[in-house]
This record gives sequence, structure tokens and C-alpha cells, in this order.
Amino acid sequence: MWLVDLYFEVDLISFLVVLTITLELLLLTVLIIFINVMHLILTPRLDPILFNERWFTLAELGMYSVWPMSLIKSGAYMGLIGFPKRMLKTKRFKDYSLNLSFSLPLVVASRVCIFIALSTIFFGLLFLVLVLYAFIETEFL
Repeated sequence: MWLVDLYFEVDLISFLVVLTITLELLLLTVLIIFINVMHLILTPRLDPILFNERWFTLAELGMYSVWPMSLIKSGAYMGLIGFPKRMLKTKRFKDYSLNLSFSLPLVVASRVCIFIALSTIFFGLLFLVLVLYAFIETEFL
């Protein structure tokens, strides 16, 4: 009930900004934990197969071999596991012909992680739009 009372006492834009920040921080926390767990699962399994000069450049091999940059490599792995048909059309895995089979929970976890990352980006952009709107509204009205 207190949210309804808060809604009537606070400006709508301010309420949406605070709500967006809260959702963004929650999603970001979940994403950081989730992507690190997925990294620990995927790296030992896929690095011997995919982390070579055929799929990554020499600069990427150097950068993605240490944490936190190696999370980008794990993101590419999650894309390959979660959305293989889409990733086979990209430049990185265009000539991918290895028939790797992944369990359904790993496919679902990869898709969920990508969805959380995209949701985090969406709420970050929404926060930016709301703050810009609030700034323009107070400055010019």
C-alpha cells in the first residue's frame, strides 16, 4: 500500500527513475553472478575446442585469456550455445562445422543470461531517456 501513497506524493518521472535504477541494479547484480558462473562452466569445456586462431584473432586471444575480458569470450560461447543458427551467420563462427551437443539446461541458461544482459541494456537506456526527459522538463518548462 505504501507504493500507492508514494506514487501520489512523488512526481511520476522521479518515481520511474527510482524504479528504473532499482531494477537496473537488481538485474546487474544477477547478471554479474550469472555470467561468472556460466564462465566457470563454459571455459574449461569450450576453450580447448574453440579458443584458437581459427575463431579469434591474436589480439583477442591475448585479451580474452584473463579475467574480466574473458567474460566477453564466454558471452560468445553463450551465443553459440543458446542461438546456434544465429551465431553461425556471424563473422566469428561463420565456418563452424563442429557438432557439439549441449544439454538443454545449458542452452536454457545461455539464453537466460543473454536475455538478462539485453534487459540490463534496455533498463539502462530507459534510465538515460527518463533522466534526459526530466532534465529537459525542468530546464525548459
